[in-house]
Amino acid sequence: MIITGRQIKAARCLLGWNQSVLAEMSKVSLASIKRIEPCNGIPKTGAITLDKIEQTFRTKGVRFQNEDGRLGLYLVKEGGE
Repeated sequence: MIITGRQIKAARCLLGWNQSVLAEMSKVSLASIKRIEPCNGIPKTGAITLDKIEQTFRTKGVRFQNEDGRLGLYLVKEGGE
């Protein structure tokens, strides 16, 4: 799935993380996080970088949506979706 910079920032805020925490948890540089988040659309970065970020959020229950041009995200409670 393709995620946007704004979705990444929203997910981080949903979890109460600052950019440094996301960088540490995802093993993506802080400079990359700072460059990615302001993007309205798909960030110009490697797919591997976006995958690392998405997988980090997934382990914390965050799910991204990108259907029919509608973007969003939601938090899944432990034990189910």
